[in-house]
Amino acid sequence: MIGDQFARLMQQQISAAPRLHNLQALFAADDKAVLLDFAGISNLYSTPAGTASATVGSPAGMHLDLSRGLELEPEIAPQGGLFPSATGWTTGAGTVVAGGVATTTAVAPGTTTVNCGNIGALGGLYKVIITIDSISGNLQPVLFGNVLATLISSPGTYTYYAAASAINCFIQAITTTTTAVCSKFSVQRIKGTPAFQGTTPNCPILRRTSVTGRYWLEADSDDALNLVFPSAPGTMYVGRATAEGFEWTTETWGTTVNTLRQGRYNAGVVARSRDWTAPEKALIEAYFARQLPMLSANLLANPGFADSSAWTPGGAEWTIGAGVAAKAASAGTLAITQSVGTIAELAVYGYDLVTRTAGNFSFSGAPSATVSTPGIAYRWVGAATAAAVGPRADAAGAGTVDNVSYRRIL
Repeated sequence: MIGDQFARLMQQQISAAPRLHNLQALFAADDKAVLLDFAGISNLYSTPAGTASATVGSPAGMHLDLSRGLELEPEIAPQGGLFPSATGWTTGAGTVVAGGVATTTAVAPGTTTVNCGNIGALGGLYKVIITIDSISGNLQPVLFGNVLATLISSPGTYTYYAAASAINCFIQAITTTTTAVCSKFSVQRIKGTPAFQGTTPNCPILRRTSVTGRYWLEADSDDALNLVFPSAPGTMYVGRATAEGFEWTTETWGTTVNTLRQGRYNAGVVARSRDWTAPEKALIEAYFARQLPMLSANLLANPGFADSSAWTPGGAEWTIGAGVAAKAASAGTLAITQSVGTIAELAVYGYDLVTRTAGNFSFSGAPSATVSTPGIAYRWVGAATAAAVGPRADAAGAGTVDNVSYRRIL
């Protein structure tokens, strides 16, 4: 019964949410803009080449920018991507353009068959369609610097999305005596700016919450999913969907920008070069509300340090008073903790670093960064590795913390 009520509630929230086209209407033609919605996993790919969709628990190497509605620019391959003649095409030895096709006959591995030339722009995202009428052997597309591991070995029409790290686009033979007939090699740029990462260890991981089924990206690198612009956008007005709500910031963007926050719940990003009005922000927040997870109550007692109850200091250098926990310099790293019981469950946790005069602070019992700037409410996403969690400081650490929280993501 409770499950049925929850399902109906979720459906009502999704039905009432603004549609994607409502957000796309907020972007003018001359805006520098981006819209990434990680709930739309059909637009999320495992590699920058866009040959396979990302799957939960695996790397996500590219996400399409939805701010322009995936609209295609005009064809940029020679002769509309077709072969009425050889004009504009560069072909390798053993490939001849005639009769509306490019025919490759018995060429050696590594031989270029058909080359569109230098037609791309770094950072652009392209839709590439290749039609092979017949083939013996294997062909390998090399699309704007993306050398595809999945080879073409049978006739058919193949569609790829490629984020450009180089500007040329071609097909090469990969096996001895490859013979093939190509009747189409179409290349069109997709309007907008994709976010991509070509180095697999740096890619974010696609996750899904266990109870509410919300998709999000976990970033362990400071360049997890990058936007690459032809020129620096400068001041951008940015909104991010996080586990604790929607955050608005004003940022200065260069030519390469990491869209994700390391150690955070990344559910979506929206940005443009004009400030947002209050009604526009409300529309965006309503759209992304379906991506925000449910959080448990704070599992820590006495989070505001009203007294010393519930907390276990790791040494005499941690003291509680005046509504904060204070850390003085010590012989080693010390934490002040309490137990959250079950470990290895995903949670949002952190504290306010109220003051800091020396050293570095972090979070004990769960993954976190080292922080040292006071006046900030620090939050991280991860799973506890120990039952006892709480603020931690190194030996030199001296400062005060408040409002400690540990809330499971549902």
